[in-house]
Amino acid sequence: MTSFGGGCALLELPSGKARCWAKAINAHSIEAVSEGLIAVASSVGNRGDKVPLVDEKVSIDPLVELLLPSAHGMVWYDARN
Repeated sequence: MTSFGGGCALLELPSGKARCWAKAINAHSIEAVSEGLIAVASSVGNRGDKVPLVDEKVSIDPLVELLLPSAHGMVWYDARN
C-alpha cells in the first residue's frame, strides 16, 4: 500500500503482515524486486521524483535512490531482472 502522505508498506496477503515499510514522498507504487529489495515510485514534489530502494529486512531508510522524474508506477519482471 502507498500513501501520498509520505509512507508505504509491502503487505503479505491474506495475513496483512508488513514485509517492509518505508518513507517515500508522494508514494504511488511499491514493488518487490530481486534479492530482497523493495522499490517505491515516489512522484513529483519536495524530495520526490525518484525510486528509493529499500532492503526488506531493514526497512525505513533507502539503500539508494534512483532519479526518475514523475515516478508513478512500476512492475518487476523476474525474467528480465
